[in-house]
Amino acid sequence: WKVFRKTNHDEDYFNVVALREGADETKSYGFKCTNNGRHILIARRCGWTFMNVHAESGGHRAERDHREKQIQQMCRMHEGQGDRICVLAGDFNVRQGEDTPLRSEGWRDVWCEVPGMNASHSGSWTYHHRHRDHSGRYDRVYVHDSTSSVVESVRMEDIDNVWGDLSDHKPLRVVVRRKPRAS
Repeated sequence: WKVFRKTNHDEDYFNVVALREGADETKSYGFKCTNNGRHILIARRCGWTFMNVHAESGGHRAERDHREKQIQQMCRMHEGQGDRICVLAGDFNVRQGEDTPLRSEGWRDVWCEVPGMNASHSGSWTYHHRHRDHSGRYDRVYVHDSTSSVVESVRMEDIDNVWGDLSDHKPLRVVVRRKPRAS
């Protein structure tokens, strides 16, 4: 396994991408509008582009405005990827409807595509505040097709036994599959 992360970061936490075989290329871009040094980490490998993000958190107007600008920046990240399938994953901190710009650009939420996900899922949240009765589905995985291939969402599950005391977020395991477009 090869692990990639931004070398210079402003906070005690940062995005990480781990790839079994390493990457053809990695980059990190800081968001222009952030109070917390938020950024996106990109790794390209064998026809795939993996993007890991941690968007601005908080529900106040300034934080929502920053997050909205960050989402606008993410919307078009699939452009310029050539014939690569794109996976955009991480802690988006989005509330209901805030991901509309992503969906308008062709990004699809894996949560909504996996067969039986909503019916069989153990909960509708990925984040739970420890000291308040507040939870939300802030952690998401979006996919975007390439010019010659489509990405199919096969399986998604939360891993309840890992998050515990380490985080107030539940880790997600997602399986996606690349398929050639029908001619």
